[in-house]
Amino acid sequence: MQIVVYNDIEQRSPQAQLNLDEQLLQAAAKGDVGPTWRLWQDGQALVVTRKETHLPHFHSASVSLHRQGWPVVVRRSGGSTLPHTAEMLQLSLILPRGLIVVERIAQLYAWLAAPLVGLLETYGIQVGFGEVKGAFCDGSYNLVASGHKIAGTAQRWIGGLAGVPSRQGAVLAHATLFVKGQMRAPTQAVNTFYALAGGQPHYEERAVTTMETMLQKEVQMEEVRQKLLSILERGDLVDAYGNL
Repeated sequence: MQIVVYNDIEQRSPQAQLNLDEQLLQAAAKGDVGPTWRLWQDGQALVVTRKETHLPHFHSASVSLHRQGWPVVVRRSGGSTLPHTAEMLQLSLILPRGLIVVERIAQLYAWLAAPLVGLLETYGIQVGFGEVKGAFCDGSYNLVASGHKIAGTAQRWIGGLAGVPSRQGAVLAHATLFVKGQMRAPTQAVNTFYALAGGQPHYEERAVTTMETMLQKEVQMEEVRQKLLSILERGDLVDAYGNL
């Protein structure tokens, strides 16, 4: 399958970046956009799901976190609160459901993960799927390196039937790769949000890691981005479900 690779270097607010993913998803569901990889970055923010907006003190917590430099923005995919920073890479995969049979959640996550697994292997970092106790936005499809979460994933399905062109619909899968720096401040921001908003979760910095921490040396964001872009553009991604 031919997939357009959108190397999106435009600077936007975190909410505007999430809105663009949603716009591409809706366009794919109408048949206006074909299969697309979108590689992008944004600034510092706490990305919450719609369920967090129902916490008893969501509004006041959002105001407080914004004042601390962590604007709170809402995504429509699943999971829970995830920090974004300029030291992370974002990868989105948009697929019209009428053009491809996506039968299981695991299948979509495997396709999403394939380029990230390939990227990390070039740095000698081996990863797999799994839950990590104490990690924020934890789930079965974290990318895990040596017991630590190094990337988070989420997805959203709208309308349609798999493999039925007349019932288009679309799916969005998204990954956040932790590339540079330390995870103390992002983890603290998530914990502060839940404490102020009236939620129960408490997360541990040691449960998450970055490429720099794993390698114990500095890595250049642009180098990592270009390596991932090259993998996407080659289009030779293979996983347990075959070629995408």
